[in-house]
Amino acid sequence: MRLTWLGTAGFLLEDAGFPIALDPFLGLPHPEAGGPAREKFRTAQAVFLTHGHLDHILDVPGLYRDSCARIYTTPAPAGYLLSAGIPKERVHLIRPGDTVSEGPFEIDAYASRHCAFDAGLVLQTACRPAFFAHPRRAFRILKLHRSLPEAGETLFYQIRCGKTRIAAMGSLNLRDDVAYPTGADALLLPFQGRSRINEYAMPFVGRLKPQRVILHHWDDTFPPLSGRIETGEFCSAVRQRFSIRCEAAGFNRPVDIG
Repeated sequence: MRLTWLGTAGFLLEDAGFPIALDPFLGLPHPEAGGPAREKFRTAQAVFLTHGHLDHILDVPGLYRDSCARIYTTPAPAGYLLSAGIPKERVHLIRPGDTVSEGPFEIDAYASRHCAFDAGLVLQTACRPAFFAHPRRAFRILKLHRSLPEAGETLFYQIRCGKTRIAAMGSLNLRDDVAYPTGADALLLPFQGRSRINEYAMPFVGRLKPQRVILHHWDDTFPPLSGRIETGEFCSAVRQRFSIRCEAAGFNRPVDIG
């Protein structure tokens, strides 16, 4: 299975010439995500969304309105997609407990939970010089964010292809009452959403016990409300504690898993 990170939480997964996309997003703007991300995302024959926040669904209508891609999502994002012109027959509801077959892939959906932004992160964001330099832009993004709610519908996906398994988190949180699959060949771990993120993220690695960790969502997604997150210290700690490979995803750099 070949995996390509295309910014934020967006990935393209390919096997046997069949591509699927996770949370495709091009940014507001994303300086690195121009042509390559748009071009690759548009090849997807199926799209899986983890939740309905703007940095996971905003660009889906523009990318797939005129394509044949099947889009799997929960009810809240489905409403947005239908209102934005995606034909009803291509929007498919997916719920916890569902398994979907697409090409060589089997995708299992589990109930999850969105990361709760803490006071430290809010304060760090409000104190960024860029926030004061571009307040109107910041408040426009906040207004857009409120118009696209997560609605308590965040999903965790296990993506299976032959003997290879990928665990995909769209937000840095899990439910305590769900038995998630462990031991995946790779865990796609979003590295954003908390002030003391190294300390906060580590237990998820211990709980899911992957063979490898690939960090995403560490990039500057929607300035001035976001910033790039330093990943080196966390990756070093993961390697030391669990003796597994850990790296930040590189933009448009394909990685073979399994």
